[in-house]
Amino acid sequence: MVTLLIPTLGEREYELHRLFKSLEVQDNKNFDVVVISQGNHENVEKILSEYNIKFIHVRSDKRGLSLARNLGLKYVRGDKMVLSDDDAWYPQNAISTVIDSFNKINADVICFKIFDPIKQVDYKNYTNHKSKVDNFQIMKKSSVEICFDLDKIGVDVLKFNEEFGLGAKYSSGEENIILKDILNLNYSIIYENKILVYHEKKQKVTFNLSYIETKSMLFKILFGKYKAFLFLNALLLKNISKIEGNKIKGIIFANRILL
Repeated sequence: MVTLLIPTLGEREYELHRLFKSLEVQDNKNFDVVVISQGNHENVEKILSEYNIKFIHVRSDKRGLSLARNLGLKYVRGDKMVLSDDDAWYPQNAISTVIDSFNKINADVICFKIFDPIKQVDYKNYTNHKSKVDNFQIMKKSSVEICFDLDKIGVDVLKFNEEFGLGAKYSSGEENIILKDILNLNYSIIYENKILVYHEKKQKVTFNLSYIETKSMLFKILFGKYKAFLFLNALLLKNISKIEGNKIKGIIFANRILL
């Protein structure tokens, strides 16, 4: 069985309906969802009750994406797990894609593609063939692409860094850190060139101080101080036009964080 782990603040009613409706019409019903609400609990329960899907609703009054996922991990019953989000939704064959891919591919984790069906474009640039995901490629992965084989990776091995992710000190990067942890434990991660999930494509990222701080700390954790210095400055120089305000001050700010 596949379990989808879905954190939500319960504020996106339209998106929650879109998500649960897409799950209700899956061509493979061998799945359940663990929904972790961090607010608006009764509203989330009401929306869930409108759909014919198996679910566990976990309520938390503490906020933070990684905190919610760590809480939800305790309730996962499937042997495969998909990281989801309340503003994502799924093609009708998503559950079948997960099950079939794990049956055919010898991998502990599989990363798939995100597609924006509104703009009719891929969410990001993807390679057009199956490939191994290494320490550098994990930086390009988004959480809703990621699926775990829990028969191989025990759920007790998985823990999200609660300083990273929406609602935490650093607003992103939690998925990259957990993939790094998995590689460090010698588990395998494979990219499969198939669409798993829908998500609207984001506008171009602006490199404000909060974003720069998050990237600096993320690089430091993933690569260590010295490699982080090289990779971070390469990223900033490549995107120097996107840095808000004084460009040089932004780069100096980033490097001070690495010290």
